[in-house]
Amino acid sequence: LAMPQSWFPAIWSGVGVLVFYLMLWHLFFPVDKLSLIIPCGISLLGWIRIWKNVKISSFQKGMIIPVIFLILFFGLNMAETDFMYDSLVYHFQTIRWYEQYAIIPGHANLLIYFGFNQSWFLLGAFLNALVGSPTGIFILNGSFLGLAAIEWIFRFRFAVVNRNTMLMLFSIGSLLLLFRSVNLSSPSPVVS
Repeated sequence: LAMPQSWFPAIWSGVGVLVFYLMLWHLFFPVDKLSLIIPCGISLLGWIRIWKNVKISSFQKGMIIPVIFLILFFGLNMAETDFMYDSLVYHFQTIRWYEQYAIIPGHANLLIYFGFNQSWFLLGAFLNALVGSPTGIFILNGSFLGLAAIEWIFRFRFAVVNRNTMLMLFSIGSLLLLFRSVNLSSPSPVVS
């Protein structure tokens, strides 16, 4: 039996397109509230299109409880802001710079972290603009790991229904490794 079509590849592709857009945007403008207009407009049109055509299968209905559990788990873990040494040294400074200035040619000669488009911090600056405070970066790791966990649970349920032992073991192992992560709210790109 073939696995039902997953919408996770579309989400990851959308994140990739968003990063590409932010890199282009940041060449000319700071990543601020103005940078939200185009991606939020396109996202809204996409959600409207998806919502009109959505059909929830019984397989997906069985995913509701695990997904709610994961949302609560990741939401509570992301609420505990934690700092790494690197966060205080350059993560927050880089994000703040991205929010205030476009890339300045040659600036990497002075401080390397400000001289290139680091996609993780561009996403952090974008989320800060989206939520309207400098706390957006804290939800980045948890959001990506939460999406991965939902995908693994989706695959685990499929493996159980189809009695696929290898996929069950892989899914359980991946989830156990994920739940050992204690610092989901870290702004560091190392966690994800």
